[in-house]
Amino acid sequence: MPGALPFLVISCLVAACAAALAESLDSKVDDNILVTVVGGAVLWVATLVNPEMLVVAGAVVSGSGGPMAASIGGEWSWVAPWLAGVAITVPITTVAYLSRAVDLAGAAVGALLAIVLYVYAGWPGLLILGGLMVIGTSVTRLSYNRKEVAGVAEGSGGRRGMGSVIANVGAGTAFALLAVATPYSEPFTVAMVAAFATALFDTAATELGQSYGRRHVLIMTLRPVPRGTVGGVSVMGTAAGVGGATALAGAGWTTGLVGGAGALAVVLGAFVGSTLESFLGAMMGSGSQADHHLRNFTNTVAGAGVAWGSLVLLT
Repeated sequence: MPGALPFLVISCLVAACAAALAESLDSKVDDNILVTVVGGAVLWVATLVNPEMLVVAGAVVSGSGGPMAASIGGEWSWVAPWLAGVAITVPITTVAYLSRAVDLAGAAVGALLAIVLYVYAGWPGLLILGGLMVIGTSVTRLSYNRKEVAGVAEGSGGRRGMGSVIANVGAGTAFALLAVATPYSEPFTVAMVAAFATALFDTAATELGQSYGRRHVLIMTLRPVPRGTVGGVSVMGTAAGVGGATALAGAGWTTGLVGGAGALAVVLGAFVGSTLESFLGAMMGSGSQADHHLRNFTNTVAGAGVAWGSLVLLT
């Protein structure tokens, strides 16, 4: 297979990086087990991928057979969807930066991930990401003043940085690639939507729960804790999270990305993934900003995995 050796090298590098990130997470799991499982899982997924499909399917999914592809023509027609992605996403991420929703590094990484998402998931995938961005930014700004008064607001003024963007968008973008480059298009598409829905669940639950929730309890003991305690949950926050995840699941169903069973699986996955993040927070404590981003990334992957399993059970 052409390109097999470069793909093998890239797969090994990605597996090594994923294992290193897992090892750096201050979890209660034995590093010898965690590193092996994470690295092995990445390599196993790589065995499912047909690298050639990343070129062919990208052009088909994003609908690049239009004027741009025709004008480029020939063997370079595969470039068309990437150029279209740049034309669509760069202005959007520029607006996000100017409106102080993200910082410069966050905008740059966000644009790159959005371009990849457009190429491999088309307009529907970009719509799901847009929903995450718009709703997530809205609830952050809605709650920021209250959180500042309560002393639990972020020092960045609510702006998302590169780490936050990767943690919330990285897994979903990877699943979009896997949906077109493996024989498991439907479950990986559900996983993609679920990863974004889990990120929104966590954001909405945290922002609105901390600012509007009346009673907060530690998820492991259900004992009352102060507002803003890592691992604390509230009825208001959970309801907001379910609402956000349901909105993205509904968008996925409306655009045809997922069916009815898939939409339900997305909401279930988002709930479980976000709950897992609360457990991790309760076990590990506040930790560093890097630990926080790693927990967020972990919960999007977990939410996607639960959604996949739920889809199997529901169909």
